[in-house]
Amino acid sequence: MATPIVAYAAFTQLAVINGDGVRLRRTPVDGAVLELMYRGETVMIDNDVVDHSHPAWIYVRREKTGTTGWMEDSYYIHG
Repeated sequence: MATPIVAYAAFTQLAVINGDGVRLRRTPVDGAVLELMYRGETVMIDNDVVDHSHPAWIYVRREKTGTTGWMEDSYYIHG
């Protein structure tokens, strides 16, 4: 299954990054790295945008820069 094209995202859940150099990617798993995120930064999660072929990945907006993309879900804690 292809990664969905996101026309509208409802970022509703705050989370805090719990690692250093966490990759924010264009698509899950092996997508181009857009930015690196660091411990203590915040992101907003959109739980409605899901890639069913990669359930361990979440769609987020990095609050520091406003960049949106995918990150592996083990690198955050609820805010």
